Formats: sequence, C-alpha cells, structure tokens
Amino acid sequence: VMSLVTAFGVIASVRHDALSLILFATIGGFLTPVLLRTETTGANQALPFFGYITILNAGILATAAHRRWQVVNFVAFFATLLISCGWALFNYEPALRWQTFAFVTINSLIFVGIGIAYPLRFRQRSEPADLTFLLMVTSTYFIFGAWLLWQPLTSVAMPKPLTFMRGTLGIFPIALAAFWGLIGEFVRNRSPNDKALVLTTYGLSVGFLTIAMPMQFEGNPIAMAWAVEAAILTAISLRLSSQQIPTQFLRDVAGLVWLLALAATLWFDLTKPVSQWRPILNERFATFAVLIGSSAFIAREHWLRGSESSSDMASIAASGLIFWLIAREVNTWFEWAGWFAKYQAEAAWLTVFGVWALVAALLVLLGLRPIAPMQSAQVLGAIVLLIAALGTAMLSLSVTTVEWRWIINPRFLNAVIATVALVLTATASQRLTKQSEWVLTSFFSFTATVLGVLAVSEEIYAGFWKFQFPSKESWEVVAWFCIFAFWGFAAAGNWQAGLRWQLTVLRNTGATIWALAAFGSLITSVMPEIANWHPIFNLRALVFAALIATGIALTASVTRNRENLTEAERAIWQPAYLSAAINLLALWVLTQETHFLFSKTQLPSPETWGYAAQGAISVVWTIYATVAITLGIVKKWVGARWLGLVLLFVAVLKVFIIDLSFLTLPYRMVSFGVLGLILLGVAWAYSRYGELLRRWTYPETT
Repeated sequence: VMSLVTAFGVIASVRHDALSLILFATIGGFLTPVLLRTETTGANQALPFFGYITILNAGILATAAHRRWQVVNFVAFFATLLISCGWALFNYEPALRWQTFAFVTINSLIFVGIGIAYPLRFRQRSEPADLTFLLMVTSTYFIFGAWLLWQPLTSVAMPKPLTFMRGTLGIFPIALAAFWGLIGEFVRNRSPNDKALVLTTYGLSVGFLTIAMPMQFEGNPIAMAWAVEAAILTAISLRLSSQQIPTQFLRDVAGLVWLLALAATLWFDLTKPVSQWRPILNERFATFAVLIGSSAFIAREHWLRGSESSSDMASIAASGLIFWLIAREVNTWFEWAGWFAKYQAEAAWLTVFGVWALVAALLVLLGLRPIAPMQSAQVLGAIVLLIAALGTAMLSLSVTTVEWRWIINPRFLNAVIATVALVLTATASQRLTKQSEWVLTSFFSFTATVLGVLAVSEEIYAGFWKFQFPSKESWEVVAWFCIFAFWGFAAAGNWQAGLRWQLTVLRNTGATIWALAAFGSLITSVMPEIANWHPIFNLRALVFAALIATGIALTASVTRNRENLTEAERAIWQPAYLSAAINLLALWVLTQETHFLFSKTQLPSPETWGYAAQGAISVVWTIYATVAITLGIVKKWVGARWLGLVLLFVAVLKVFIIDLSFLTLPYRMVSFGVLGLILLGVAWAYSRYGELLRRWTYPETT
C-alpha cells in the first residue's frame, strides 16, 4: 500500500508539475523499508530490500526525463546512500558480496541516467548541479565498488614474472574508464554543444584510467603505465580535429598524467637505496627508459602539429631524464662493483661528468642540425656540457687521489673525454653555423683549452708526486718546471689553432697561458730546492729555453698575421710587449745561471767567488746588450736597438755603482775593459750607421 502511495505521488507530481508532492513521495518511499523492517537476515532479507530501492530510484529516473528537479535527485541519492549504509551496518556479510555489488552498480547506473536524462532529452546545456551530481555518484560508486571487489580481485594468483601486479584489481577502474568513454561519445554525438557535460564524461574516463595504474601495479610499473598513458592521450588529442570538444582537454590531461609519471619515477628512484639496485638491469632503468621514450614521442607529436612550446618542454624533459639516469646508474655501478673504495664518490662522479659530456655534445650537435624537436635540447646540452667540464676540473683539483694509477685513472680519462667532446662540439658548431666567432664555439673552445691544459698539468704533477723524481726534496719544483714548459708549447699550439680556425678566444687563451707560464717560471726559479742542481745544464735553463723559443714563435706569428688580428689583440699582444717579456726571461736565466756557476764552482776561491759572479753578470749583460744592438742594426729592429742601449746603460750603472764597491783590482780591470771595448764598438757602429738608422726609423723625414 505504501508503494502504491509513493507511485501515486510521483505520477501526480509529474502530471501537475508539483515539486513539493514528489519530495514528500520520495521521502515517504525511502522511509518504507525503515518502517517495515523485519528480523529476517541474509539473502531472504537483502533481495526484497535491494529490489524495492532499485524500483524506487527507477521511478525517480522516469520523472527526471520529464522535469528538471535537481533537488529530488540529491534527496534520492543521499537517501539511498544513508539507508544502504544503515542496512550494511547491521545486515551485510561476505556471502552477500555479489548481490550487494549488483545493487550498487544498478542504482549507480540509474543515478547516472537521472543526471543526464533531462539535458540529453531536451538537448539543453547541463548545469553545475548536474555535473556535481554525476561526480558525487561516480566517486561514491567507485569507493563502494572497490571495497566490495578488493578481496576477490586481488586474490587472483599471478604468474611469478607478474608479481608486481595486484591480481586483477585494475579491471574495475578500467571498466569504469571504458563506460565513461562510451557515455562521452554518446553525449558528444547527442548534444555536441553541451561542452561541460562532454568534458566531464571524458574527464571521468581518463581519470579512472589513470587511477587504474596504482590499483593494478605496485612500484615502478605505475610510473611506466602513466608514461604510456600520457603518450597515448597526447597522440589521440593531437589527431582530433581542432573543432572537436575534448581536444585541448585531453592535451591538458595528458600533461598532468605525464607529470604524475615523472613525479612517481623520481619518488621511486629516490626512496629506494642505491645498494638495492643492480646496474642497468633494474626496475629504475626500465622505468626511465619508458618515461624518456614517452617524453620523446610526446615532443615529436607536438612538433609535427606545430606546438613548439610543448615540444620544447617535452624534449628538454627527456634530455634531463637521460642525464639523471646516467648519474644514478654510474653511481650504482661503482657501488655495486666496489671500485675505488677510498675515493668511490669522486671516481663515480668524474665518470658521470665524462658520460654527460659525450651525451651533451651529441644533443648540441643534433640541435644545430634542422632535426626538430632536438633544437630545444641544444641549450640544455650546452649547459650540461659546461657543467661536466667545470665539475671535472673541480673534482680533479680537490682530490689528490694518490692511490690511482698514473694516467690510467678516472681523473685523466674523463677529463680527456670531456675535452674531446668540447673540441668536437666547437668544431662542428663552427662548420654547421658557418660563424667562426659564434658565442658557443668560442665558449666551448675556451673551456676545452683550459680543461685539457689542466688535465695534463695534473697528471704531470701527480706523476712526480707518485714517483718522487728526482728526489723527495726537489720533485715539486721539477714538476712545476715541467708544467710550465708544457704550458709554453700548449700556448703556441692554441695560438696557431686560433689563427687557422679564426677564433679570437683561442689566440687570446694561448697568449695568456704563455704569459702565466713565464711568470710561474720566474717565481719557481728562485726556489731553494734547486740549490744542488748542476749549473747551466739543468732543467731550469731547459724550461726557460723552451719558453723563450715558444715566445719567439708567438711573436713572429703576431708580426706575420697582424692584419688578421682584431684591434684589441693588436693593442694587447704587441710584438714589443712580447719581445720585452722574452728578453726578460733570457736575462733572468742568464743572470741566475751565471751566479749559479760561480756559486757551485767557488771560483776563483771560496772567499772571492761572489765578487767574480757580480763582475761576470756585468759582462753577460754587456754582451747581451751588444748582441741586441747588433741584431737591431742588421734586422732593422728599433726595439732591439733600444733594448740594447737601455741594458748597456744599466750595465754601466751597475759597474760604477755596485761593482766598484767590492771588486778587487783584477776583476775591476776585466769589467772596465770589456765594458769599455763594447762601448767603443757601439759608438763606432752608431757613428758609422747613424744616418742609415735614422732613415730606417723615421723614413717620413728623408
């Protein structure tokens, strides 16, 4: 009788458009099971209850097709939820699982029909209340349905290789995703102007598909599944015509799912200790490989459709993931293998920087070619390449790593790899861009030069440290002399390379390295550790000779190629400046070796060798001045003549002011005699060739 009263109230409310009447009928209908409850339990009690509620909701569905009474929809939903929970609290048992699931499913379908019946029948736009109702119904059904199905679906035994799967639990959200996908297609065809409803249905479909991943899988496969889903959604959205409703929505959802995959991948990677991974053959490598492949695919899809910003983001992300994976895998490999136990972190990161340099160079080269979407990854590759070079240099300088083999060690090998990568990148960028002074080419060239010189210098120093050659007292001075000699030859090589490739930065770097080598040699030459060396025939003289030779070659090259240099280079690296530095080195080493000769031989006696050394130095300076003046006259070098005259003047002052104060008669006679003869010769040369020298020096006055 109460059912008949409820049915009469529903029919009368529709006929007379009476909202209050259907509200009373609905409330009375849901109170009927409460008023007529019995002590019966189990299926005998459940089936009549389920059937009555289902019929009642079906009647409300019928009214929803004729009247847009949204408040009735919410009343029916909350009444069903409340009375069903009350029943389950006192009467549910596992034996009723499937009957309960069928009841929940059927009534959820009825409520979905209630939510979309009126907008679809009359082809009117759905309102926010309609969409809210659908979301409430769907989320509630998912919660109760998952609770009912969890135990039977997760208890399904999986084969041993698929132990990372939670049985068949993912079937439930996948079924919901398929259901809402079909509803979305139906709504789009039936009411294409109702964009809000179409996007809601598609959003629920994609949302359940995304939820299916963590429900079905455990650990890293979740991120892998999300990455694949993001790629599929991107491909679908980009292949839909721009007029279709879900296009931009699917793109946005694909981006969100991709971010979920990225976050999950990094989370799983960072929360699992490195010691638990095997190198390469592990879940992390597979997960990153899927995510990198997905990102590259997304980048390509966006580029093919002209979406450059999205393509750039995806390609940069894929490149960044590659560098992350390299760092993690190399560190895992070193820890797993137990290499370089004392300096394991340093060795591992040096190797990371070496591999980074190669991959970064490849990205830069691909970006320079018209191979999109790799062009966007070019900037990241350039940054990582410079980071790898800087990291290699800093680690090499901060770690002694004395237990490593000489030359064959991570420090030198990875420095060489990074240097080669920089050189190849600079060379290729110059050829591809056809710009000799392009900023990246210059920067890569400079970095390669500094890193290469630094790497070889470190090995020279480490070799002398390791073998303590030639002795424990003097190995460090010998090492620095050898380093400065190497710098001299490296400077000449860089200058010539800069001329050949028309790179200003290489020329300036080469000249600067030579200047640093000359200054360092001057400082090292006064170290007390070289007191036991043989005079003249020693490493100091040899290194100074090498620096003088490379300096002469550098000066000659500057003079010959002056028209190919920039204005700044012509102002800084003038032949006169370089010649002055070369002559300073020559005078310094000649003075030191002369003094060293008398100090070692104690000639003519232990008491007077110092006087003899000072007199000999004056003679050496005078002879050097004479040679400079002679070359200046023969070669028409104004600078050489002035150098000789100034040095001759200094030698005269030294003889009169210093030597006369302590030299005995024989040495005084020698000093004055040699100096006088040379002065006479210079005076004669200037009187004989003075007019000719004036015409050479000032041709415009003749």
